Amino acid sequence: MRHRQATAVAAVAMRHSLMRSTTRSVARAAPRSRSYQAWRPASDAPAADASRKVVAIVYGSFDKDLSLRDAEELHRTAPPNIEVREPVAGDAFDFDSLATATHLVVAASSQNGFPPHNFVDFAHQLLLTAETGDDDCLGHLSHAVWGNGDDRWYKTFMNVPRYVDLLLEECGSRRFYARGEYDEPHA
Repeated sequence: MRHRQATAVAAVAMRHSLMRSTTRSVARAAPRSRSYQAWRPASDAPAADASRKVVAIVYGSFDKDLSLRDAEELHRTAPPNIEVREPVAGDAFDFDSLATATHLVVAASSQNGFPPHNFVDFAHQLLLTAETGDDDCLGHLSHAVWGNGDDRWYKTFMNVPRYVDLLLEECGSRRFYARGEYDEPHA
């Protein structure tokens, strides 16, 4: 019950932040990223409409699918004036779609400090982009990260959400809402 309340509070706060947040125009596109090369924006991509907010949701879940449930809750309760794409597991997420998104919401967990099996590709692509890409390649993006997990493993249960948040910032993305962590919604 406590988890459901924390998720609901975080969902409402993220929705309000999305409606208030400012966006910058997007003049970016990218080559296919499945080759695991750093994502680089293309210089000839058309600019996106700066007044239109497009939210991509990516999740990574273990057996209980808590992150999937939270991602679906955010999608289901999104305001009608914001285009919110269907939640996608990290391994099925098209990294190139970030070129046309203005916001990214990540819901993920960690087990012994490692990402869920369905989040590994996204985490790896983000790591490569942060290490070898342009420092501002995701500068057009604003992000929020929500972490799930079992707090009995306090030392490692938020490793992946915290690291993803850090990598997104290293790629130039701005946090539009404070990282939420299970049992500590505003970390």
